[in-house]
Amino acid sequence: MKVSKKKKFSKSEVPLAAMIDITFLLLAYFIITQTPPIEEAQVSINRPSTINLPTQTTQPSLDITVNQNSYQLLGRNLSMIQDVKVYIADYAKETKDSQAMVNLKLQGDAKTKRLIELLDALAAEGMEKRLNFAFIY
Repeated sequence: MKVSKKKKFSKSEVPLAAMIDITFLLLAYFIITQTPPIEEAQVSINRPSTINLPTQTTQPSLDITVNQNSYQLLGRNLSMIQDVKVYIADYAKETKDSQAMVNLKLQGDAKTKRLIELLDALAAEGMEKRLNFAFIY
């Protein structure tokens, strides 16, 4: 009897190194080309209604600038606090029932004594709650 020899086929191997390289290349491509969602695009905005409101007439604010050697008020340089007190008293009488503001602009080299004197004058007229501060350098 003749025994036939069967051919044995060897299993072919898949090259894993190439597959891993391709996997990492695809992973890097998808990470680099990903765009994050824009968060601002999903924010809803409440717009004001289009109702026509009557315009309110407001008293113009009083601007006082405190410099190193003087006060600037209504385009004038005043060196004495007594002169400034006269303007503050007049402004307080004119704006007694309104909420008109007093804007204090303080320069960096202004003396603290000048600021304290001005705040005391404004408090004497009852205007300490209607102050805005700004620092000028």
